[in-house]
Amino acid sequence: LDVPVVPAWIGGAFRCWPRRRRWPRPGRVAVRFGPPLSFTASRNRRAGWEQVAADTRAAVAALAPGPTR
Repeated sequence: LDVPVVPAWIGGAFRCWPRRRRWPRPGRVAVRFGPPLSFTASRNRRAGWEQVAADTRAAVAALAPGPTR
């Protein structure tokens, strides 16, 4: 679609609203946004979309705090 993708990382949501729970409980949730990513259409669409997914996944992982933080 030739639109930018903004990677976003959300931390703490599962502690506040775990599975099988009807309502969330109070707690802290952190949200981090990365810079927009731009992708160009490639001739091999399948490989192109797989690469877009991998690059986006890596950008989101880079936003997550490390184990020492």
